[in-house]
Order: sequence, then C-alpha cells, then structure tokens
Amino acid sequence: MINRRDFLRRLAELGVTGPVSNLRILARAQEAAPPGAPSGHVVGFPGPWQFQTPKGAIILVSDQQLEDLTDPDQEVDLSLSRTPNRTTLRRLCQQQQAAGARTIILAFDEFWSQYRPGQGGQPRQLTPDTEAYVTRIARISATLRQYGLGLELSLLSPLEIGAGYVRQTGESGRWVQYREGWRDPPDRPLHRRALGAAALDEQQGHD
Repeated sequence: MINRRDFLRRLAELGVTGPVSNLRILARAQEAAPPGAPSGHVVGFPGPWQFQTPKGAIILVSDQQLEDLTDPDQEVDLSLSRTPNRTTLRRLCQQQQAAGARTIILAFDEFWSQYRPGQGGQPRQLTPDTEAYVTRIARISATLRQYGLGLELSLLSPLEIGAGYVRQTGESGRWVQYREGWRDPPDRPLHRRALGAAALDEQQGHD
C-alpha cells in the first residue's frame, strides 16, 4: 500500500500525465505539506473487490486436528495430495502474512482424509454449535490475530450443525413430509360432505 505522495511522485518519474495539468506540481505540493499532515492511502478495496484479496486455507478432517491447532507450534498433517504437508499454525500464519493474505479459511472435509493416514473415519464431537468448538476456535483466532489475520469459518455441510443443539436441549426438530394430490380424496367422508355443501350452495343460488 502506498500513500498519495509516493504515488504521485512515481507517476511523475514515469512521465505519466492525466486530467490534471501537471503531476509534477502535485507531487511537489505534497512534498511541501507540513510534517504530520495526514497523507492517506491511494489504493483501497471496496467491499466486492475484497473477495479478490489473498486468502489462506486450513482443511481439517478430524477433531484431533482442531485440537492440535490450538497449540500454534504443534505439527498438523494438512496434506491435500500424496505429497505430505506437515506444518504448524504459526508457520502457516507467517507464510500467509508474507503472501499478503488477510484471512485464513478453516473448514472440515472428510474427503481429504485419504491423504492423511489415521485421521479418517473418526466421528466428530466438536461441531460448530458446541461450546468446546467455540473455545478452540477462539484460541486459534488469537494466534491468527498476532499476524494480522482474520479467521473465516466454512460450513461445508448442514450436518455440521445440530448435534450440539440436540445434546443441549434433547430436541431434534420436527420432520414434515408433503405429497402432491387431492387434499380430501373422494373416498373420504370429509370430501363427500364438502361436495354436498357445494351442490347445496349451487342449488340455492339458482333458486
């Protein structure tokens, strides 16, 4: 990120001209500004363009890996291919900071367990709607914050939420099934009564 003064000076050095009469004059005017005067940034990212800023990603396949990440110096297997990728949260933060990333995405995806021996097929207890999960995420987020990084949580499946609610309340919601067809089929008494009432109304209308 460069400030306005450096931006104008650089354009003047390149001989770039624009709608203003002389960029060199503007550059000299900026240099003559009193010490401590706010300069501001020339380049910014409006909301929609922020989706194009670099982001890192951590894909986990088990609760144990989430637990390991709470220790920033504990190695975790984050392999996404046959090439092993064992790293720590601290090293990952340093790499993303150097790459100019602002956010790291955290997600669970069982698919990648095929590249991480011993991690697949384990039932998850730390789902996003549990206090234990939130506590561990807070620790991970605190580490990211030290490197100026934000944490973005990605829910890849609706199955990731609900289990904690059931354990806390004992309720699991209500299943409702619908089908298309007659509301009251002809062989039902209610339907026959409705037809009889409609016929009576029609007869009274003619009378």
